[in-house]
Amino acid sequence: MSGSHLFPTSKLFTPQMELREILGYIKINNEEQAWNLIKRYRAVLKQIDEQIELMREGIRTNLTLHDISIFSTSGNWNQSIENSPFYEPFLNISESISVEDL
Repeated sequence: MSGSHLFPTSKLFTPQMELREILGYIKINNEEQAWNLIKRYRAVLKQIDEQIELMREGIRTNLTLHDISIFSTSGNWNQSIENSPFYEPFLNISESISVEDL
């Protein structure tokens, strides 16, 4: 569909969903792996900014998704960081990595 690139997100696919899927494959066994995960988290901000710009272009060209396709009632944005799936990999950091190294 022409213009579908202007629909970078929906309630079926969001940046945090992709990141959550990736977390299933990541194991942190050393300092470098911990920093790589932090870099990946930081890159999500850029990805979100790029998606916002694509959606703004969709608004300018009158190509947008229906609100039913965008908004979801799932997820709890007010949960504490310790209960977040994005914090979980850091709970299992190998004992060989010292706090000072992180």
